[in-house]
Amino acid sequence: MLHSQVSNFSTCKGVSMLKTRFRLLGIILITSALGLPACSPKVNSTPALTPITVQLSWFHQAEFAGFYAAEQLGYFSEEGLQVSFVEGGPEVDFIAPVANSTAHFGVAQPADLILARAAGKPVRSIAAIYRRSPIVFFSHANFGITRPQDFVGKRIRSAITLDQTLRATMARVGIQPDQYEVVYLPGDVSLFAAREIPVWVGFVNVIAVDVQRAGYEINIIYPDD
Repeated sequence: MLHSQVSNFSTCKGVSMLKTRFRLLGIILITSALGLPACSPKVNSTPALTPITVQLSWFHQAEFAGFYAAEQLGYFSEEGLQVSFVEGGPEVDFIAPVANSTAHFGVAQPADLILARAAGKPVRSIAAIYRRSPIVFFSHANFGITRPQDFVGKRIRSAITLDQTLRATMARVGIQPDQYEVVYLPGDVSLFAAREIPVWVGFVNVIAVDVQRAGYEINIIYPDD
C-alpha cells in the first residue's frame, strides 16, 4: 500500500489500523514517505469519523474484497475512519493521486512502486497486503506447460502492468526475450477458450478463477516456485 511523501495526513491510528486489518490479504499499500509524523496517543472526545481516501489500482473486483469486507463489517468506523475507495483501471495513473496527496493511500504492485521511486515520485510502501504475489502464469492443463522453461517458443498473453513479472521470471531461469512472444490482450475468458495463446499471465484470484469457473482445467505456475 502506498502513501505520499508530502501528504499532510497525520492520522497515525488510521495507518496502524489499515496495516493491521490487511496484513493477511498480500500487493502493497503505498503512502507519501514524508507524511507520517511520530504517533502518540491523543484524547478525542469528538466521535466524528476521519475521512480517508484509498486509490485502487484497478476496477472494483474480488482483488479488493478485503477492503470491502472491512468496510461492511464496520472495522473502519470502529477505528474512527470513514474510508472511500477510488476505482483505478488501465487508463488510470494510480500512483499520481498518492504522490500529489489527492489520495491518502494507494494500492500497487511492487514493480509499480519500484518504477515510481526510480522516477523520483514521493511515495513509499507501508504494508504488504498479500503474503505472496497474486500474479501467476496459467495454461490449459492438457498443454503440458508446468514451468517457465516450457514457455520457450510460445506466445504469452500479458499486459503492460504484468510485464515486469513476466520478464523477471524468464530472466531468472535464463530465458531471453527473443525466445518467446508477448501478446497484449484483455483478460477475456473467451480468448483463453480459443486456445490460440498457450500461456497467460494474470491474477490468480481474478482471471484464473474466471476461467476455472467457466469449466476449464488449468495448470497454474507461480513465479516464485
